[in-house]
Amino acid sequence: MRLGLLALAVVGLVRAAPAPPSAASFYVKHIPDLNLQHTDDHPLHVYAGHLPSDPKPPSAEHSKDVQAHLYFVYTKARRTADRERVLFWFNGGPGCSSFDGLMMEVGPWRIDGKGGLKLIENGWEEYTHVVYIDQPPGTGFSYASTDKYLHELDEAASHVVQFMKNFYAVFPELEEMDTYLSGESFAGQYIPYIADALLKTSSPSAPLRGIAIGNGWIDGRSQYPAYVDFAVDKGLIKRDSKEFVNVQKTMDKCWKALNSTKSSVNIGDCETVMYSVTDALVTSVNGKKMCLNVYDIRLSDEYPACGMNWPPDLKDVYVYLRRKDVISALHATAKAEAWTECRGSVGQAFYTKTSPSAITLLPGLLERGVRIMLFNGDQDYICNYLGTERAIADLSWSGGKGMGYVA
Repeated sequence: MRLGLLALAVVGLVRAAPAPPSAASFYVKHIPDLNLQHTDDHPLHVYAGHLPSDPKPPSAEHSKDVQAHLYFVYTKARRTADRERVLFWFNGGPGCSSFDGLMMEVGPWRIDGKGGLKLIENGWEEYTHVVYIDQPPGTGFSYASTDKYLHELDEAASHVVQFMKNFYAVFPELEEMDTYLSGESFAGQYIPYIADALLKTSSPSAPLRGIAIGNGWIDGRSQYPAYVDFAVDKGLIKRDSKEFVNVQKTMDKCWKALNSTKSSVNIGDCETVMYSVTDALVTSVNGKKMCLNVYDIRLSDEYPACGMNWPPDLKDVYVYLRRKDVISALHATAKAEAWTECRGSVGQAFYTKTSPSAITLLPGLLERGVRIMLFNGDQDYICNYLGTERAIADLSWSGGKGMGYVA
């Protein structure tokens, strides 16, 4: 009798884990006001939904341990490449949704100006499987329990790695493909941390080949001072002018903060430097205060937005992604709050206190064979090319230093 009870107990202990959801359950059958069948023989196939991302797996006694779910949109490559590859895309913030990348930057569709969408040619999904991820938890359509927002870069990376593990369980055919990470702005911090975490784990086993960061916030120690020099170089303010003197006072305060801290991801006394420049350039147009668009210095925006209302499609993206039929079609109903481009509560919580700047991880990635591409637009101010050039110039790896060094 005791033996029978023991056998039953053992069976209970080795009960199989629940099977992952099927890929079919994530398939997007239709997207409101968008014809997914392209005019040629290469239709667009889209998958979307939520997957758990908490690195600590739930136990039988505490089935609610998983507190975070990341949201993704996966667009399959429409054409077959010589070598198949998958790319994971991240927007910045922190706390900004990757629907920015999907709908206004590198994805397959755009707002059509009539309340719907239109397919475009030459999106990144043309020859590459692209997965857009809303992270950290709470960003975009991703969600987390109350007060569970993350604070550090290694925490965010661990959530992405766990998400990828769960993602590959649903789409196992992607795990052995050449893998790339890409994004912009504060993703310049996320991506090196995610890459480093992937290289340190055996699961998932995805072969990481490279990372690509556009207009990235990679090194505050190089980027903060570049606010002043870029403004002068571009003729936005004149050296020794009253405006320059006021801006320089703010920069002097920033230098003191930089010299007294090891971290340079985000520093309060330095965040004000950019705003001191935009404030100095405020003008009045038809009774409205106007200021520099920090994403494109050729443009202006209403003060104090200074670029936060840009690009022009953004207001229509809000309307579209808050439609009930769209939310349902994209399998995003699990998120209680309405979609917002950049969630302030996530960004405010994600104020790194112990995370070293991502620039410190780049040498190790290069030495382990990960290819790195850093690219910048020449009219962007908030993450301008001058700061990126200086960060690269100070970078030492494999016994060499700077932009001209090749191992």
